[in-house]
Amino acid sequence: MFLFILTLATYYAIHSAMAATIVKNWIFQFPIWKRYYRLFYNLLAIVFILPVVYTYSRFKKEPLWQSFWLNQTFGVLFLLLGIWLLFEAMRSYSVKEFIGLDQFQRDTNTPPILQTQGLNRLVRHPLYFAIVVFTIGAVLTFPNTGTLSCAMLTFLYLVLGIRWEEKKLTLQFGKAYTDYQKQVPKLLPLLSFFKKRTTSIKSNTKKHSFTTNGTDIFKK
Repeated sequence: MFLFILTLATYYAIHSAMAATIVKNWIFQFPIWKRYYRLFYNLLAIVFILPVVYTYSRFKKEPLWQSFWLNQTFGVLFLLLGIWLLFEAMRSYSVKEFIGLDQFQRDTNTPPILQTQGLNRLVRHPLYFAIVVFTIGAVLTFPNTGTLSCAMLTFLYLVLGIRWEEKKLTLQFGKAYTDYQKQVPKLLPLLSFFKKRTTSIKSNTKKHSFTTNGTDIFKK
């Protein structure tokens, strides 16, 4: 189990390092690497995930509890919901761009666009939210030490990854992103409803508020 945790942690570390601004700036010094960076990034992710899968398959998993139909049902529902959210989130992005194939056709100097449509209207990181839901489903469906350790490392990676990505996006888009941060929650879509409701209540309170001098309140 220790080897699996070490392998997965290394995978996440390499994945984050490759996406770091300082590493990308160094790579972008070479025109050919800049053009094919995204494709190379995804190919490396596929290659480095293989040792993770291998080490996971090799160690013995201990059950967390006696699995029964209720957790199995909720687990499958969460898995299906996570998959649906993943595909729904990807609809707001170009699949070719995400994979890196569009770099064969477009200018790499094209400025990026802040995506605020689709699921991005409800949460700033819909892909990460889909991973959270799917991971919870995996633990509920297969409640063992393997899925639990994987979930804990994944959640830690997402927390750190979101923090770094938010800083990068703020530098990249400036005020447009800070305004977006004020309107849309980071990871939990339900907070969007409460945020809008709170804003509406505050707005109505200000609209109907008034000051009195001690006698105006009795005037009709």
